[in-house]
Amino acid sequence: MDKSSEITRRQFLEKSSQFMAGGVTLSAAPGLFGSQQKSKQQRPNLLYVFADQMRSQAMGCSGNEQVITPHLDKLAKEGALLTNAISMFPVCCPYRAMLMTGKFPLSNTVITNGPVLPESELCIAEVLKATGYQTGYIGKWHLNGHQLSNRQFVPPGPKRQGFDYWAAINFSHNYFESYYYRDTDEKIPIKGWEPDTQTDLAIKYMEEHRDDSNPFCLFLSWGPPHDPYIAPEKYQKMYDAEKLKLRGNIFDATEGVSYSNRQVIANYYAAITSLDWNMGRLMEAMDKLGIADNTIVVFTSDHGTQLFSLYLYHKQWPYEESISVPFIIRWPRKIKASQVNDLLLGSVNIMPTLLGLMGVEIPKTVEGRDLSGFILGNATEPEPDSVLIEVITPCGRVMDRTGMRAWRGVRTKRYTYARFRDEDWILMDNKLDPFQRRNLIYNKEYNGLKEKMRAKLDEWLKKTNDPFLPGSAYYNIRTEMIHDRPPLWKPEK
Repeated sequence: MDKSSEITRRQFLEKSSQFMAGGVTLSAAPGLFGSQQKSKQQRPNLLYVFADQMRSQAMGCSGNEQVITPHLDKLAKEGALLTNAISMFPVCCPYRAMLMTGKFPLSNTVITNGPVLPESELCIAEVLKATGYQTGYIGKWHLNGHQLSNRQFVPPGPKRQGFDYWAAINFSHNYFESYYYRDTDEKIPIKGWEPDTQTDLAIKYMEEHRDDSNPFCLFLSWGPPHDPYIAPEKYQKMYDAEKLKLRGNIFDATEGVSYSNRQVIANYYAAITSLDWNMGRLMEAMDKLGIADNTIVVFTSDHGTQLFSLYLYHKQWPYEESISVPFIIRWPRKIKASQVNDLLLGSVNIMPTLLGLMGVEIPKTVEGRDLSGFILGNATEPEPDSVLIEVITPCGRVMDRTGMRAWRGVRTKRYTYARFRDEDWILMDNKLDPFQRRNLIYNKEYNGLKEKMRAKLDEWLKKTNDPFLPGSAYYNIRTEMIHDRPPLWKPEK
């Protein structure tokens, strides 16, 4: 990364203000936005919808016959389904920081659940706002620290990172007794199932901010299907836990998956079906408003979860259930329908790719790649051959219960490799072994492949200026713990 060419957030905003005076937008500023910048009238709206802890294998369009997702399946048919969308750091805060900044965790400093995203970071809403976009955020934010007691309200100003409209809470998974804030610290209670109200707010936002000359950018962050695994009764009734067909790496026959665990999976699917229904409501609203053709719609998730696969329950693992996320993108005017695309899309690439699709020049602070050409079918540069995956500092229940160590790895279209600081860990052939039941790391026949994957990882570590220290070495960044408790792990030797 060329530090000398970077523009700081403050410099960007100062230059932006020079061109915003009198209503003139940055489309007239060649120093920041090139001559090929689209006019405001041509730019699309953006509706970015993301669930929390939804793995890619939990949709009908991804081949799961157990889960009911007709609206997501329809959205995939109308746009592109990216089958290799990877959560590079499969836990909430690091993903969200990468999404907003387009920077790797060691650069934006959000290297676990807990750190506040620095106000100095230049984020996607600030970039779009400077070009005339209306910006809004609804739902879970989770970039204002991790303490539950005094971090839920995010006040107007720089902590909102460029989002003007705000109907959000920093961090909560209390889906039937939730609330949100607008521009004061007064709690606005939500009656009933949280995603329903958040979807109502999103529809109202689109109704009130539909403007051909000033398009909108709206982020909608749903909390489910993150645990606690619950859903409205009408969706739970759609699933019979005893009849569920389990994934091929949940060893029901030999280990015995109890009914209660089967019910957890059924509830997980029920929550997803509720989100699917709300996604259908959003699509219907866009049709009625006449904005569907020129609105980029994304549905995705911050990370997945193991949910009993490979004897594991939570996220933060390098396995497919944790790192592989849904990613559906529709834009009828530009994106070919019924597209199944195996592009490797890492979290850090989402921001620049969205800006590329929207015709907005990408700030030099961004470290990810603009991969929009591979979605539009007009790419001229080589396609990415790997994605960095990592857990820099393990956190939460995974750390407490398993003693997980920090790890780094790479995911290619076929293989997954991960290592600890002092030893190799896993090597998986995801084509021959899609359920990752066979670790090849100690198989001598694969030594050549292991060395190639290790070399790819070394390239990523060099690119991201990562010394690969023990996770405990980054504790000074992780100053805010859930429930205000101290860390429970000991420094690694």
